[in-house]
Parts: sequence; C-alpha cells; structure tokens
Amino acid sequence: MPLNAYCTLRQVEPPDFPVRRLNVRDRHDPALARHLSDFAGYLTRDGRVDQARYHLVQHVLRTRHQLSFEVDDENRDAFARWLRWSNGVCFFEPGSVRDPEGRLLFDPGSDEADPQARLPYPPDSEARRQAVMADLAGRGIEPFRGLPPVLSEREVVFRRASDVARRALSLTAVAIRGESLVGAPLSVKDLRRRFPLAFDNLTPKETALMSDGKLFSPGPRPDQAAAMQAVWRYEAAATLFWALGMYSLPFPSGAISASDLVQFVVSLDAEPFVAAAELRPAGEILSELDRDYRLHWIAVDDIQNGRETSAGFDPDVVSERHYALNWLVSVEDVAWDDVTTPT
Repeated sequence: MPLNAYCTLRQVEPPDFPVRRLNVRDRHDPALARHLSDFAGYLTRDGRVDQARYHLVQHVLRTRHQLSFEVDDENRDAFARWLRWSNGVCFFEPGSVRDPEGRLLFDPGSDEADPQARLPYPPDSEARRQAVMADLAGRGIEPFRGLPPVLSEREVVFRRASDVARRALSLTAVAIRGESLVGAPLSVKDLRRRFPLAFDNLTPKETALMSDGKLFSPGPRPDQAAAMQAVWRYEAAATLFWALGMYSLPFPSGAISASDLVQFVVSLDAEPFVAAAELRPAGEILSELDRDYRLHWIAVDDIQNGRETSAGFDPDVVSERHYALNWLVSVEDVAWDDVTTPT
C-alpha cells in the first residue's frame, strides 16, 4: 500500500514499523513548498471549498514533513498510530485524503467527506482552544465553535526575536509617519534621526510611506486611507513588543495609547534592545493568537451578514493583533506585506 503522509509538527519521528521505499522531505527542500501549493490546488480545483475542505487545505499548507513509503496491510494499525502522533493526514492512491483513522476527508470522485472524519490537532492546541472559548464566554462573547485551534507548541516556528524587535521598531515609525500625514507631515529626516534602526527594516510598502514622493495615489502625498491604515500599526507594534515581554497587552476592547507607546519606544536604547530580545513563552503567544483569531472571525462574520459589530471588543484592534501574530508564528512563511489573516 503506497502512502504519502503530510505532517505539521516541527519534528517527526520516522515510522516505527516496517516500510519500503521511504522518502522524507521537509521545509529545507524548496520543492516541498511547490508541491504543497500544487496539492492545495488539487484539493480546490472543483471550486467547492466548504469549511472542512478549507481546513484541510490549511493543514496541507502548514505541512513541515512529507513522508512517502509503502506499508503492508498487516501494519495498518501501527501506521494509524504513527500518523496520529505525527499530526498528519494521508494521501492514498488513486487520489483520496484520509485522517489517521482512515476516514475520508477528500476524494475527487465524491461530493462529501465522511462526516466522522477529523483533522488531527495536538492536545495542547485543543486545550488552548477550550480555555480561550471559556474565557470569551465569561466575557459574554460566544465564538463560533466550528473553528479549529491555532498552531500547537509542537508545530509553531517563531520568527527570530531580534527580527521581531526590529519589526516592532519599524511599525512604530510607520504609525508615527501615518499619524503625521493625517495632520501636519513630520519630516522623514527627523523621523530617521530619532529611529535609525526602524529604517533598516522597512518593507516595500513602508518604504513608500516613508518617502516624500508619490505613494498610493497620483498626488504628491499618500492618501488619507493609506495614512490611517499606517496609524493602526501602533496596535501591531504593541502586539510585538508584548510578545517580547516588553509591553502590556490588555483585552482588545479599545485602542492602546499611542503616546504611551511612542514614549516607551523613545526610551529604548534600540541596538541593545534588539540584541537582547527574547520572546515570551510560546503558550502565552499562542493563547493570544487563538483569542484574536476567534474574535476576528466574529468581526468578519458580522460584516458579511450585515450585523452591527459585536460588543465587547474592537474589530480594528483585533485585526492588527491577528496580523502581527500571524507574521510572528510564520504561518505562511511570507514577508510582512504578504501576511494574510484567514478566518
């Protein structure tokens, strides 16, 4: 029986049962990323992307190890146990995808998956989801129960702490620039003098914002929408400073104090700050991500269904936090400008 296993954990042990023609590749192989993209396309080429199919695609795109091998039927139970422990799904010839128990998740010749089929999630991520949902319920907020958990501590690969520190500094400078463009423009020269390290890590879009030339509109200055979007980066910056254990991040019921954040950043000795940067415990970061993910889903669902914004949190604050944390956990291994926050 030829098999292809797609496992999302950072580290996966090889099969502990007899196999033949074992081949293993991970994210160090650039061909794997291309393969996963093609596989995601295969899963969605019929145009039917319901919630279950979408989550299967997300599992595929998060795959860090692909193992292909042949195994005898007598070792099917051992394979199921190994796949469950490895947090994997399996592709069977001639084209179906199944969960660790062998239940159908996808088949190109079938309209529906097995209703009992389940994507695997490590125990810590499921426990985190339950804790976050209980906390939100205690605040009078009822998140959609069909959303899966976010990454597990066994799956997540954080950005380097020094890169997070540099990104937080850049985002602060971007927000200051955006705020000045809403009113009286602040000299880019003066901003560079105050935050030199911030200018060493700008993205292409941010570089355009920091220039005195044309940007998002035909005129000589950025339009107001672009400037206001930049102002919201105060929230993203605060989120990253929090992830570094340097800043308080309250429940997202309202915007932070931009002036307090700026004063905090001005007080930093930037180079030693970057050199000594360390991330707070993984579980704390993932709990915040799980909460923002669920709140963001509620906000998007409200908009799509024409409802008033749900009470209890600020959707714009949640959106910025979700964006910053998705970048931090490298969900898609993309640059800051290309981060997405799928809900």
